[in-house]
Amino acid sequence: MREEFPASSARPRARSARRHPGLRFVFVLAVLAVPLVGYAYSWLTFPSDKTPKGAYLRVAKAVNQADPAGFFAYTEEAAQHACYSIRDYRQRSLTLLSAAFPPKERADLQAKYGAFASAPDGADVFALLAREHGWLDQMRRDMSGVQRVEEAGPRATVQTVKGPGMRSASDLEGSGA
Repeated sequence: MREEFPASSARPRARSARRHPGLRFVFVLAVLAVPLVGYAYSWLTFPSDKTPKGAYLRVAKAVNQADPAGFFAYTEEAAQHACYSIRDYRQRSLTLLSAAFPPKERADLQAKYGAFASAPDGADVFALLAREHGWLDQMRRDMSGVQRVEEAGPRATVQTVKGPGMRSASDLEGSGA
């Protein structure tokens, strides 16, 4: 005697993800986990900013992200103090000129120096100057590679490889830039 099967079960079942509902979840989890593990590894192995390599990498990252304020802390102390001085002197100048200059001249000077005078701190002044003078483009070219690192006590100087079209510090002094 033959057994009869209902019509719905007469066909063999195809193998599918329905058989293992957790398989799709595991696949999605694995796809999401790979980038997170990569990010965590790069974050954990990023050198300390107390080393020349770590400081250089942070400066290079900020330059590539067009964030001059992000590497302000790694500039020379004299440059940092100069940025604060620029802000302070521009604030004082705008205060004095508001009482002494005619309205048209006052408006022109406020437009010219207002951004510097209202900057919250030296890093913001540095960012304004970097964008105004195109320093980021020059730094992207200059930071193409490290030639040597000179350490002197708590300070380190990174000498980068200079390619064609690069200017040295002595060239800049003579050009008035």
